[in-house]
Amino acid sequence: MRNKILSKLLLMVLPVLAVASKPAEDKALLPFRINVAPQVARLKFHINDFANFRGVTSGASALFDYRKAFDFYGGVAAEWMMGSIDARNSMSRSIHDFDSQIRIGYTLSIWRFPTLTLTPYSGMGFEYISQHLRSDPAISSLQYRYYHYYIPVGMIINFNVLEYFNFGIAGQWRPDINARLKTSLLNGLQFRLKRQAGYIVELPFQFLIKCRNNMKGEISFIPYLKREVDGELNAQLPSRAYLNLPEQSYKFWGLRLALGLRF
Repeated sequence: MRNKILSKLLLMVLPVLAVASKPAEDKALLPFRINVAPQVARLKFHINDFANFRGVTSGASALFDYRKAFDFYGGVAAEWMMGSIDARNSMSRSIHDFDSQIRIGYTLSIWRFPTLTLTPYSGMGFEYISQHLRSDPAISSLQYRYYHYYIPVGMIINFNVLEYFNFGIAGQWRPDINARLKTSLLNGLQFRLKRQAGYIVELPFQFLIKCRNNMKGEISFIPYLKREVDGELNAQLPSRAYLNLPEQSYKFWGLRLALGLRF
């Protein structure tokens, strides 16, 4: 009797499981994504053993990528931010930050319902940070330009909870392979900085809107934390004088509003 009841239950449950675990059709996966995102961030800029600066920065970012389960992952991303920061001793700095990278990886699918995908990747990145320093309005500003070439090593974890809602977490470690400084004090000279590593952590919440059979609109709210580091500098000038600059770090607590398409 018990075996007959179990057999009936299995006959009722198995069709439901088969439907729930049925892989989505290729057309429904919409692996291509493109978006642009206005963004704002609170910046804490720290110079070792010297000062802390705080302020608000704003800008925009853009992303184009291809991500499909059990397939190659590729993407291009760029970001630009600017703003002014101040310290207690009345010094101020104007910050411009441009960051871009190319990504290559592979996407794995772990569960069917909800669908969980993992995308490890690496690539090549370049970040340019410009600082204009001014402690007195009567004094012309001093400019520092930092150039970072780095290797992004990241992971994208995404939960497809519903047809119209996804969420996840994305992390990226960014070790420098080359970091340099140019300053308006010494035109034409570049100085190699001690290599450091930064990171980014993002928590995307994505809402999808059906436009056509082969296209969906996307609205994403993405809180994030980004940390970048300029290594210390100990260099000898042609005049045999020494130029020493301490390590400094940037910490952005921000929010992006990404608007885009999947196709």
